[in-house]
Amino acid sequence: QAVLNACDSLGLLVSMEIPLDHEMTDSPEFRAQTRHMMEEMIAQHHNHPSIIIWAYMNEMFLGRKLERDQKDIQTIVDFAKEMEGLSRAKASDRYTMIPNHGQLELYERPGLTRLPMIVGWNLYFGWYEEDPENLTRFLHNYHKQVPDKPVLITEYGAGADPRIRSLNPERFDFSVDWQFQYHLSYLNQFRKMDFLSGAAVWNLFDFGSEFRQDAVPHINSKGLMSYNRKPKDAYFLYQARLTKDPFAEILPTQFPVLPASLGSEPIYWPIKVVSNLQDATIQVNGDLYPSQKLVDGFAEWKVPLVGDSLHVFAQVTGDSGKVIVREKVYYLSSALNINLGANFYFHDPETYTLWRPDQAFEEGKFFGHSEGMAYRPRQAGIGTSRGIDGTELDPLYQTQNQGLSGYHFELVPGEYEVKLLWARIDPKLDGKFMVVINGKELDEVDSRKMDEFKAISHSYRVITGKRMIIELKLSRGKTFLNGIQIISSK
Repeated sequence: QAVLNACDSLGLLVSMEIPLDHEMTDSPEFRAQTRHMMEEMIAQHHNHPSIIIWAYMNEMFLGRKLERDQKDIQTIVDFAKEMEGLSRAKASDRYTMIPNHGQLELYERPGLTRLPMIVGWNLYFGWYEEDPENLTRFLHNYHKQVPDKPVLITEYGAGADPRIRSLNPERFDFSVDWQFQYHLSYLNQFRKMDFLSGAAVWNLFDFGSEFRQDAVPHINSKGLMSYNRKPKDAYFLYQARLTKDPFAEILPTQFPVLPASLGSEPIYWPIKVVSNLQDATIQVNGDLYPSQKLVDGFAEWKVPLVGDSLHVFAQVTGDSGKVIVREKVYYLSSALNINLGANFYFHDPETYTLWRPDQAFEEGKFFGHSEGMAYRPRQAGIGTSRGIDGTELDPLYQTQNQGLSGYHFELVPGEYEVKLLWARIDPKLDGKFMVVINGKELDEVDSRKMDEFKAISHSYRVITGKRMIIELKLSRGKTFLNGIQIISSK
């Protein structure tokens, strides 16, 4: 009631829906209870002017096939006709709607798209399906078949863990960077489709979802803001594109520690300014970068990560002469914490520890593996999607390098704590090997003695010269390793 009152006051438009999702029981009792829920919802809330749509089903053909499930599909269509008639009779001054998932023929051929006054589509091209740009193709195909009916995108979104950043983002890696690219693509496509009546991002906030695993188990992380209501990068993109008040922000956000460059080849990190003004320039550690026009709500500079910190000063100006100044400081970490099998950076906000992605060793590099390859059992995503017991740092254990013979580090001579991370995330892998550091046998690891999907770590004190070599000497099957942390004893 409080939410609806706020929507009435703020002028927000509301679609309200009863909980009939995916499945129905073909019984008089189920039908009667569903009708009763619809009647109650309309009776309780029809005086709220913010409500413009009553919805009574959602993704009812999910998991079904036209030929195999003809009987169930027809049962649902027949009941939808009944619910449509009821809704129009009880609330003739509102629209009706059914949201469907992204299989056009599955809903169009049985006639379900012909029944409600508005058709909604829950579309996840670029997340559950490939390529965000397929959104336009799907909606144009639908509009050709049903040109005379309003259409809404009732759900769209991509999961993002604020602890994960990638310079090469990809679908289902749960990086904030992929989420930003996904929403940028969707926003740009929306404005090119004049037949699209509206869209509702799923979701504003991360929320509890017990059955989910992934980078943050038990959380649906598609929110534009975290579970604790802190904005992710994509949130500021929407602010830049939609707000009328002058606005500017420096990105990345929620990622205060960036990787310091090691060796002669610097790491270049994308620093963005998002704004609804027109021009932006930045200074980084006193160095002035060229001014840019903001396109699609942002401008981006590739900045070398050198030194101990990155002090970013941004000035954004509008055609009206409005000027906004923003400042942000990032700390640079040269620590050698390696997330094996991963191609992304991971930041632990509790300890301010930054973990670097895995890489093959080459002369001139400060670290890298010999032989081996990343464990990638899925068509999309990196490592396993299963949650890991015994840790809150699931992304460190969900990725893995398999078949490696060792790992090389270039260090300042001295004493170090070497911490190795394991989790048995590949049930088919059978491996037994000896951990050897600088020629000294230290530990035997046997996958058969590990519980599946449980975090394990072993620590060793090592005195080393400039090069430290961790060897995994195989005695059975295949070697595997999830993470390495090198901590100076100074």
